[in-house]
This record gives sequence, structure tokens and C-alpha cells, in this order.
Amino acid sequence: MRTVVRVGVLVGVGVLALAGCSRPAYQFVGDSKHDSVMRLPAGWTEVNADDVLKSSGDSASEETSWLTFFDASKQPSIDNVARQYADDPVLVAQTLQVPDDARSSLTGDFLRDVIVPVVPDAAEQQAAQQLVQQIEQEQAKEKAAAGASASASPGASPGATPATTPATSPSGSPGPTPTAAPGATPSAGAGAGASTGAATTDGTEATSGTTGDTYVTSLLLRYKTITTPTERGVHLVFSRTLLGHTEIYDKIAVTDPGLSRVHIVMVHCSQACFSDRGREIDQVVSSLRVKL
Repeated sequence: MRTVVRVGVLVGVGVLALAGCSRPAYQFVGDSKHDSVMRLPAGWTEVNADDVLKSSGDSASEETSWLTFFDASKQPSIDNVARQYADDPVLVAQTLQVPDDARSSLTGDFLRDVIVPVVPDAAEQQAAQQLVQQIEQEQAKEKAAAGASASASPGASPGATPATTPATSPSGSPGPTPTAAPGATPSAGAGAGASTGAATTDGTEATSGTTGDTYVTSLLLRYKTITTPTERGVHLVFSRTLLGHTEIYDKIAVTDPGLSRVHIVMVHCSQACFSDRGREIDQVVSSLRVKL
């Protein structure tokens, strides 16, 4: 089953305001058409999904019936949400319609890897390799230019080392939004070259691995299955590291009892952000509820 091709209409987000004189601490956001709802802090701001997709050059899928983005920063913007790396929590929530002939593919592995797979595939590793090579070439040019300048200047030390280019830190570089990944078929497992990991706090195995050359590394930090009368799926936390920057993802993906829909909520931000706001993020992701 392909998780994402193109979409025609995005279902609007319903926001329920709590009654009271003071400003409510939370907002309830959901896909009213398919009876899913989640609770977000009142300070998290919705960012128009069409604008985010246009900014990142992506598109939602034909199966997508609802899609929304939220920015938890003090100055929310399209750029914040469209970046691959976030200094403050960024949320994407999506509902996918499942064709009848694809329902057998809704395995735990599929749900684990929907939107952003835990282990990067070969294509992503290749893109990361090209980025690293580009940075190395720019650094080599800067070093050569600095050396030539030093040689031409009296008293200067030949071969002076230039300052490191800011491009070595990808945190400020625009990247694909998490909805870009649904355009490709998620990997069904850990992938080639994945190494075994340790047990997590809830007794499941944490997987660390890469596919092919090591440019993007990943680590599954927490994993648990979800089984309720209205939901079946997984809740996981994992990290991805590129060029020294580690991004943490907290994701829940569940199906309804009839396997007709997949409901996904994912929040990601930097390792430092997650250390400070991990509990808040977990409460948001865990708040997803699907009604019969």
C-alpha cells in the first residue's frame, strides 16, 4: 500500500474551545468526519497544511482524508513546520483511507514506519551522502582560498585553517516536511545493515541501524503496541542523527477495528527540545482517541 500520492480535498480541523472565563489551557483538535480527536496545549498554533506542502514541494496522498500541522514555538511559521529539523515541537496529524485490497498490509511494521520510517532507506542515505560531499567540497574550497590569502599577506601563517562553514549544522536548513516521506513506500523492516539493540524500558527491543553507508543513523528508543476496542497500532519514540544533529520523533499510528483508516499523530524536535519538553510531547501524542 502506498501511503501517499496526491490528494484533492483536505478535511478541515475542528477545534473545540473549553468554556470558562479564563483562557483554556488546552484545545481539542480532530477529524470530525472520522471521529478522531487529540488534546493540544492552547499555545500550539495550527499552520495551514496547503501552505506547508507548497513550501516544501510535497503533496498529500489520494488516501489522505485529513491533514493538519501545528507549531509549538513562540513565533509559529510555515518555515518552522517545513524544516526537517525543529528547535520547538512540530506536529503533523493525518488520516489515511485504506483501500479494501490493501488492508492486509496494515501490519505493525507498516504502522511503525508510516510517514517517517525508523531506519532510513538507501535513497535517503544517498541524499545524505550527497549533502555531506557538498559540505566537504565547500570546506575544501574555503580552506584553499584561506591558504592562498594567507600566502599573499606578509606575516600571515601559510595554510591557516578557515572557520567551519555553518552548513555543517543542518538544524537551520530547510528540509522535507514529514509528509514528504509518505510519498514513498515505507520500509517493512529494519533494513540491511541494521544492528541489534538493547531492551527498552517497556521490555521491547530497541533497534539501531542504517541502510548501506552510514550517513543517517537511527535508534528506536521506545516501542509499545496499542490494543483497545476502537484502536490497534503502535506508539514509538525514535531518533535520527545526521551531521551531528539528532532529531527525536514521537509517533502513534493506529487503525480502526475495520482496518478502513489509519490515524497518525507525530511530533518531532531536536534532542535538546525533547529533553525539555518530552513529557508535554508524550501527553499530546498519547491523547489521540478514535471513536467507533
